[in-house]
Amino acid sequence: MGKYKFNRKNLYAKIVTKQVGNSLQFADKHRHLLASYSNIEDFALSVESSSNKQLKGLEYHLLNIRSAIVRCLWAEGIFIGTSILDDILFYKLKESISPINLVNKTLNYILEKKLYAPGFIVYPLHSLGFIGFGLWHITKRVNPSFYISEREFSVFPQSNSKDALFQVLYQITNQFGIKKKLPIELIEHYIRSRPLGWLIKNPIMALRCSTISGAYYENQFLLITKLKIASSFMFMFSTISTTTFPKQGFSFSTSQINNFQTLDIKHYLILEQSASKRKELDVTCTPMNVAQADLLELVNLNVEFDPRLWRYKGKTKTFNRMVKVFKEFEEEYFRQCISYRNNETPQKRVLNKMFDSLKFFRRSFEKHQGPEDNIVNLSIAIETLLSDYYTPGVYGRVLNDLEKTLRNQSVKREVLREVRLLFEARGSIVHSGQLKIQHPELQKCRLGFIYAFLYIGERFPTLLKKTERPINELVSRR
Repeated sequence: MGKYKFNRKNLYAKIVTKQVGNSLQFADKHRHLLASYSNIEDFALSVESSSNKQLKGLEYHLLNIRSAIVRCLWAEGIFIGTSILDDILFYKLKESISPINLVNKTLNYILEKKLYAPGFIVYPLHSLGFIGFGLWHITKRVNPSFYISEREFSVFPQSNSKDALFQVLYQITNQFGIKKKLPIELIEHYIRSRPLGWLIKNPIMALRCSTISGAYYENQFLLITKLKIASSFMFMFSTISTTTFPKQGFSFSTSQINNFQTLDIKHYLILEQSASKRKELDVTCTPMNVAQADLLELVNLNVEFDPRLWRYKGKTKTFNRMVKVFKEFEEEYFRQCISYRNNETPQKRVLNKMFDSLKFFRRSFEKHQGPEDNIVNLSIAIETLLSDYYTPGVYGRVLNDLEKTLRNQSVKREVLREVRLLFEARGSIVHSGQLKIQHPELQKCRLGFIYAFLYIGERFPTLLKKTERPINELVSRR
């Protein structure tokens, strides 16, 4: 597991551009304007009603500095909320009595308080099963978990008791290498006072991340993005495992035994760093700020994990490829697509298409909808991934490109046959409203998507900076 690094010198060099340097000079020259304000809220309210150009200019340049810091921190996977940075910038500028470098002061404060250090989020799941572990609560010998150190997340089956839940939380901190103590009393308070039955009744996902926020939803879209990428990885892992080890007989899955899971899900937990708590993590019980349909899509992990592939994951070539590609994909996606850079590049186009294709791939597993919806979503996932843009004849080109990504796969013929059926089935559904032809084997089609995703991800670093058809260029490379 990699440690979260905070290289102040490198960050400073990336943050302080010529434009930011001008903002630093303006802020330092006009820092005396903050003397009459006790906090950032008073300053913001005053600026809103003021006609003082210097005051408005100070606000503009502070926002410019903050935006530059945010972009660089988020690109490095350090999710410090904008309200936290606003407070740091305000107080560091106000308390200075001599010329200062505000960016240096801010980075030093983050380093001193270790605000970059990791915490984790605990998120509910539904419909997930661990094959063979349905009776583990009786033996109490082990807390089964799907833990990938390289991907920095863990998935646990339902604990079914508060004591077992706390054992799981301690196990998570050990897996993630988090030294601070768990805020047990505060977690118990939330269990008593909030509808958190899912913490005990449902499977949970724990995702290691460096996050600290000053408001409920400040970093939510960043965390949800990481969750979507992590769940996509798990769907792929499940597809590989069920293909490698087909299910035989009764599986003693946790989805079938001792399963009291609920969809009464209104919160998730964020355990994060705090400037005021040196020995203990802070915990926030964050309300779900999504529509019911979106919530169902986020929590539904309708798969069965097979521990046999899991046990031999180090010897499984496809698994190792998945770990490497997803790690690099997530880092590049946050660096190029999330860190507020407006320039459109071939690299950004490919990353966005990869991310969008994963959305439809995940939807192809949803059990609350019919097979027609799964077929349509999976065909959209493959087409989104393998086409640069829509033109007539796109299906033929997508199949040709998919064939190129399957060059070295033993299942090439089977996958191509099923994907052809998939596109024919999609046409039947879209144009007639019914599936009137042979059902495609979705697991084989999902394998095709997985191999294509890995093929593109492995070749992404070699993509030219200027190209009209980046996907086609990557697929055509051997």
